[in-house]
Amino acid sequence: MEVKTKTEAFTLIELLVLIAVIAVLMAILLPALQRAKNQARGIFCLNNTKTLAMAWLMYKDDHDDKLVSGLAGKNQWVDNPENNASVDPLELKKEAIRRGTLYRYMGDNVNAYHCLADERIRIATQLAFRSYSIAGGMN
Repeated sequence: MEVKTKTEAFTLIELLVLIAVIAVLMAILLPALQRAKNQARGIFCLNNTKTLAMAWLMYKDDHDDKLVSGLAGKNQWVDNPENNASVDPLELKKEAIRRGTLYRYMGDNVNAYHCLADERIRIATQLAFRSYSIAGGMN
């Protein structure tokens, strides 16, 4: 006598239900993950602002209570990027920050000048790397 065994496999309906359940769970979880990501970016940007404020205060303490100039240029808080077509524009912008008078108080952290929530760095034609600035009329 021959005995038939049932194969252990999912039916098409069971697979479609499983895929639907996974899709619903993803639809519920993705917005929550996006909110958490945005909150983390905000905390990162707030920390950068604190770091810059501390650097400005340390500069003031070393220079007879005078704040660093808010203008961009030679001997200012950041320098202007040079025009050099053979070098990556992002690296030119970072080098301009490194030449600024405030950079030595930043602990060699050029990325503290940029907020992760600032999307301008991803635009090739955009000239901005810094997300923060100070008033040009300081001092």
